[in-house]
Amino acid sequence: MVVWTVVVLVLACPGIGWSQIDIESRRQDGRSGLAGGIDLNLAAREGNVDLFEVGTGVSLSYRENQNTLVLVASGDLGWQGGERFSNEVLGHLRYVRQVSDRVFGESFLQSNYDKSRNLDFRMVGGGGLRLSLLETDGSKAWLGLTYMFEHERNEIGPGDRHPAETSVHRGSGYLSARMNISETAHIEGTVYLQPELVNLDDLRILIDSALKVSVTSKLSLHTSVSLRHDSDPVDSVSESDFRLETGLSLEW
Repeated sequence: MVVWTVVVLVLACPGIGWSQIDIESRRQDGRSGLAGGIDLNLAAREGNVDLFEVGTGVSLSYRENQNTLVLVASGDLGWQGGERFSNEVLGHLRYVRQVSDRVFGESFLQSNYDKSRNLDFRMVGGGGLRLSLLETDGSKAWLGLTYMFEHERNEIGPGDRHPAETSVHRGSGYLSARMNISETAHIEGTVYLQPELVNLDDLRILIDSALKVSVTSKLSLHTSVSLRHDSDPVDSVSESDFRLETGLSLEW
């Protein structure tokens, strides 16, 4: 009952904008009860669009015995040519069930859009396994193997070879790691590979890494770098986007 109360409260909150976010960086493994975090970010982008952005992110997780529910939302406001616009919107809901000390089952549902990549709407859902590869006082590593179904609607121009609407089956594998480099700082990173199962040439890659430095027990500074690659975008969109971001994180 508490889990679903958390979901209802968050989904009912108005005015939340969502952008693409590395889900692995938002997990708070091992913490029972309710936990959460808020990010405030400044970002510079180049690739499909050159702009300045201010972003926010909100995450909530609730763990009860072997069950964990994770909800992530984030959003950006960008300025280009003196005009403000919402660049990306993303929401992600994930359920995790602990099977053993190192094995977890998980299922997820995600929806987003991205104006810079001419993506009007994207919905994915799926599930799989998450394995704990390493866990020491200073280092952690995880491997995830999942299946997902993906549906997209794209804004295309005349003569664009890419379909306006697609529905495909993808595999999604990720490797995630975190390592403490001092008492107040750690580095973390995740690599996602998402090939289409019937056409392996259609591959999506997301690489995200960050340095976080604690200011207090709850507040930290972070600088992150991410690279997103899509081998089969619409014709007017570049295959790769680079993102550099810095900001504040508050966790409880």
